[in-house]
Formats: sequence, C-alpha cells, structure tokens
Amino acid sequence: MQLCGRARESAALVTLCRGVAAAVISMLVVVASSALAATYKWYDEYGRIHYGERPTENALGVTNVETFECAAAACRQEQAQAREQALERHREVQQWLDERDAARERERERQREEKASQPQRVVEPVFVPVPAWPWAPRPYRSPPVRWPVPAR
Repeated sequence: MQLCGRARESAALVTLCRGVAAAVISMLVVVASSALAATYKWYDEYGRIHYGERPTENALGVTNVETFECAAAACRQEQAQAREQALERHREVQQWLDERDAARERERERQREEKASQPQRVVEPVFVPVPAWPWAPRPYRSPPVRWPVPAR
C-alpha cells in the first residue's frame, strides 16, 4: 500500500510518539520500583556509613531509611557530628602538642640551669708551631755515586 507524503509523515510521527511513550513508561516503572524498594543504612567494619537496598553480610547497625529526605537529614546530622568530632579531636591533638612543646622547653631550661650550675672548665690554648706555607724548598743534592772498584 502506497502512502502519500502526509500520511507517511504522520506514520513516522505516530512511531516516534509510541517510542517516546514506551521510554516514559519504562522510566516510570524504574522510578516506581526504586521508590518501593527499601533503603537501608549500615556501618562497615571501618565505621563508614553506607546506604543501599541490601546491606552486606558483615554490616553493623542496619537500619531502614524511610525516605530520601530522612536519609539526607540524617546524613547532614551525621556530617555535623563528624565535623564536631573532628574538631574535638583537633583540639585534643593541639593541646597534646602544646603540652609536649612546653615539656620539651622545660627540659631544655632545666638542662641550661644544670649546665650553668656546673663549674666551668678552663681550657688553655695549646700552641703548636706550624711551618710557614709554602715550605722553603730544599736544594736537591744527588746521592754520591759509588762505582765498583776493580779487584786487584
């Protein structure tokens, strides 16, 4: 069956609309199935937080997260807690470093005082005569030659 130009264009448009509709429906199915899937939150053995549909077998503290907004709020709260913990840890480390530096300075001061309290040893300079540089050259004399004396 032969179609005229307009009919051919409308058939292509119908095919395009069917393809778009199929793509939209498949996307809706994927979104709906992911919305129905439960989301879990768990910790691994290193204390890191993970989210997913199935927790791993070595997951710790598995909880069901109801909605994305709740997960995002919980994540923000956990991030704030993590920042506070990191800041507290930084303060502790800084305090420890300050205490260490103060202890080192006290030890140096104690050593200075101990050194100052010890009697000072007087070291007399030792003068060693050093020949002038460059040394005066010696005249070269060849050793005497001893010729063999013929036996008589």
